[in-house]
Amino acid sequence: HAYSRPVRFLFLSNLFDAKGIRDVVDAVKMLNVKKDLGFHLDVAGSWLDESVKAYCLGQAKEHGLPVTFFPPVSGEEKLERFSEADVFIFTPREPEGHPWVIVEAMAAALPVLATDQGAIKESVMDGDNGFIVKTHDPADLAGKMEFLARDRERAKSMGRRSYELYNLKFTEEKMVENYV
Repeated sequence: HAYSRPVRFLFLSNLFDAKGIRDVVDAVKMLNVKKDLGFHLDVAGSWLDESVKAYCLGQAKEHGLPVTFFPPVSGEEKLERFSEADVFIFTPREPEGHPWVIVEAMAAALPVLATDQGAIKESVMDGDNGFIVKTHDPADLAGKMEFLARDRERAKSMGRRSYELYNLKFTEEKMVENYV
């Protein structure tokens, strides 16, 4: 097998239900029963709700989930998380405006799994540089995670497409040009 190391998924956000962290943990729980699927989820952010924190950490421990929780990251450490990741996940349950973290993931050449909230569809083109998953639907998310974990070439090409779209739309120069 060409890829010996597990696929690394990354979720960066404040951690509470509106951001979809519980949905991501539930998706990982569904995937974890597939013993032939090598993957790991890195989560970085501030817990803003103790019950959500208790649920997520409890599920991870009880089911032996391949998840590492990190405190919020910025600067070099944030860049390091992006560079270690293969796929970025951002699945808010409520409209977001245009989440900058998705632009950062695109700049890092990552395919993005996201919900259709706010202006997310301006950056994540379903089937092109990632997938739009149903809001508050861990099974849909798990299916797309599995697809990208099993088809690493497709994941890589989607990541390259993210980087192209970033350069077309979101560099500082382009944003000023579009604003003008």
